[in-house]
Amino acid sequence: MRTARAVWSNRGFGAHLVEAGLDNALLRTDYVTDWFKSDPARLVGTGFTTTDDLTVDHVVPKELGGIDSKFNMHLMLRSDNSRFGMYYTPEKVEYVGALNAKVAQRVVQLARRQGLDRYDESDFDPLEVQCPAPSRKRPLDADLEAESDPESEHKRGVMEPMMANAQMQGDEHDEDEKVSQEVSVARVEMPHSAAVLFKRMSDPCEQFGVSQDRSSAMAAKPMRELKQFCEEIGVPPPAYGYNQPLPDEYVIIQAPKGLRGKLPSYLKMICVKVLSYLVLSTYERTRMFPFMGTRANSGKWMFLMQKRDLPVLRLFASKESEEALKREQKQTPTLAIWERMQSMLADATFPVEPVGGSPVINVAALSHLLKEPFFNVLLGMRGLSMAKAETFDATRTALLTALNEAIQAVRRAHGDARVVGADGDGEA
Repeated sequence: MRTARAVWSNRGFGAHLVEAGLDNALLRTDYVTDWFKSDPARLVGTGFTTTDDLTVDHVVPKELGGIDSKFNMHLMLRSDNSRFGMYYTPEKVEYVGALNAKVAQRVVQLARRQGLDRYDESDFDPLEVQCPAPSRKRPLDADLEAESDPESEHKRGVMEPMMANAQMQGDEHDEDEKVSQEVSVARVEMPHSAAVLFKRMSDPCEQFGVSQDRSSAMAAKPMRELKQFCEEIGVPPPAYGYNQPLPDEYVIIQAPKGLRGKLPSYLKMICVKVLSYLVLSTYERTRMFPFMGTRANSGKWMFLMQKRDLPVLRLFASKESEEALKREQKQTPTLAIWERMQSMLADATFPVEPVGGSPVINVAALSHLLKEPFFNVLLGMRGLSMAKAETFDATRTALLTALNEAIQAVRRAHGDARVVGADGDGEA
């Protein structure tokens, strides 16, 4: 079954490539996906009975040096594609099968030797690749071993050499092992433009900016600070025990290491917008919580976020533009900024808040008594977006306070209404 889902093993697709003159060409995954989806009969032998949620994923992710070759592509459900993301773990090797994993690794090695501008796979024969025997060894690169957190099984799973469960035995060449090690410790390629950043943040399969470190070392500070905040505002804190990993319902958003220039600040501004939107549209003041990292992440801003709210983050990223963010960095906040956030949702056919179902607040129609509290929210958003490490605590407090005052103002003026009509009157 595993081999049947490998794109290179599908005879019908191979014949199509020969007919189209693409048998030696690099291919886009959406091109391959469309070919399989266009006729369900093409799924015979794969185990898939429907084309619903069918995707094609790179076996060796492109972020780790993978290429757009049919020998590096595998049919899988969207949920599995999203689960593996940009990582190549032993779990993924087991999923695609040791043979397919080795075929993909060898074709990546071929591309490295030739260079993509001279890449030629016409003589590549996947059937000559010996299926590797599982190894009891668990080698770690020396640097990664020194950096690894003994408390974090997840981190170890991500950072182990990519072929830990499919290591070659016998008379393998040293060069093969060297390439395997290089691929295993490759860093994720960072976006170099705002447009690429927004695109990658909005891609649910990639989860760019979502930390993969769920260790207790990463989780302790935000969960402790969130608990303290809950006590201050009188709401039940989330269940969390000492020295425990991050609870399943949460994720941590951060600018990945290597993201340069203005891009980290853009990612932060989007997070601040999402935080404010979630709190005001759901009345849940702990829906998203900013904090400063510790240890290796000391001085870096991060956001503790409920996993169910990730679609909102992706939506805001997909509608963002660098020009707008630059204007917001330079201009004094106005109601037009908040109106723009609402228009993003309207343009994306989200007439209601996509997670909680609350109607979207029409800020332009706010009564006079509500304009000032919402304007203070905008000031707080700008303050936190521009904050340095030394002013983070003060600006975080200012924004959270402004959000609470805006919620209370809406409740005083309109009962428990969550939407303000065109005439300025609340609707329950």
